[in-house]
Amino acid sequence: MRVIKTISLEYGEMTYVDAGSGPAVLVAHGMSGGYDQGYETLRGKEEQYRILAPSRFGYLGSSVPWDTSPKAQAAAYAQFLDKLGIERTYILGTSAGGTVAIRFALDYPERTLGLILYSSAMPFTEKPATVKNTKALPLFCATILPCGCFVRCLSQ
Repeated sequence: MRVIKTISLEYGEMTYVDAGSGPAVLVAHGMSGGYDQGYETLRGKEEQYRILAPSRFGYLGSSVPWDTSPKAQAAAYAQFLDKLGIERTYILGTSAGGTVAIRFALDYPERTLGLILYSSAMPFTEKPATVKNTKALPLFCATILPCGCFVRCLSQ
């Protein structure tokens, strides 16, 4: 059962879902959701995992601190885990949450059981010299596999 909670951190308030039991999986959601999107990513797996789905800075009930960098968000996640008494976790980054998930794994390897990136890309490490000017997304086909996963194939 999904229960929405709020916790106070030095970064401000963080709203989250804590559901299930087993090894913890901390979900860093994408751009179009908050704790709701994070929870939905693993809904139905509560018997196998403890799902921790906080809203990132500025999303669904979470504060917007002065420093909203991925490094600050990763530090907030570490503090979040401390307050919940969780030593180690898997971190799952979906879409735009991938950057924060990568930063958490790099900054807190001793707390990371594994890094899972779902529809995420590695962020640039420096500003690109040029930016490709596109007017639309590339053509692709989407296939739903029996596991419910999407496979995208760029068309020719």
